[in-house]
Amino acid sequence: MLFYNARWYDHYLNQFTQPDSIIPQQYDPQSWNRYEYAKNNPVNFDDPTGHMTCVSDYYWDGQCHDDTAYLIKEIHDTYDVTLSNKFTYSQVSAINAGINALANAMGIDRFRNTLGGVTFSIGACTSRRDMCTSGMNEIHLDSVPDDPSYIEYSTVHEFGHIWDNRCFGCMSSGMEDADGSSTDSAGRYYAYGKTATSYARTNAAEDWAEALAAYINPSLVGKAEPGEQPYQMDASRESYVVYSLVPGQWSLADAYP
Repeated sequence: MLFYNARWYDHYLNQFTQPDSIIPQQYDPQSWNRYEYAKNNPVNFDDPTGHMTCVSDYYWDGQCHDDTAYLIKEIHDTYDVTLSNKFTYSQVSAINAGINALANAMGIDRFRNTLGGVTFSIGACTSRRDMCTSGMNEIHLDSVPDDPSYIEYSTVHEFGHIWDNRCFGCMSSGMEDADGSSTDSAGRYYAYGKTATSYARTNAAEDWAEALAAYINPSLVGKAEPGEQPYQMDASRESYVVYSLVPGQWSLADAYP
């Protein structure tokens, strides 16, 4: 028997002898097994407090640095993006990966000026997608599966919509002009050239958002969008995205000095 601060652990049974007095991550199904040790995966996880599973490599100074609340705080402090506490650690990690990739491409200060102030929450999406944007400041996850590739890719896609919405369509209309696409008076979109995905041919806004997401995470295109081919976007769209990411191009700070 080994004592792990809050509870006794039986290494023959490979579990605690008492149930956890709390459910530390109530939206993670594994947390509801209150006798389990380290998510039943002690090779990769520890539970040094008896209350919270921690990735072994992220435990130091007597505390776990990979728990959901810690990462949510890091995202807020670094990127000025707020996440609901209802997400699993896997979902938060995937959102963070998407934000980090986009912020690295734009520069963190420019990301904060252009896209800061966004809130992620659990909410209904009316489209076919499990992640969607509402207005200029909200991104929702619907009944999204715990699929890191989908969430990471879609995070960049939805920030593309936020960026476009905040400048009243300037990003999508700019790319429409650059690649020769057009929208008729009835709202039908005619995409010219090779779009990042087939979904991008829906309208100019989706064309821009998919181009941004595919450029930032080209290896995730086929994984995040079922049935899609690997990265194959044409040069005009790629050039427009590259130009948009260059520091000094449009940002919220430019629009509202």
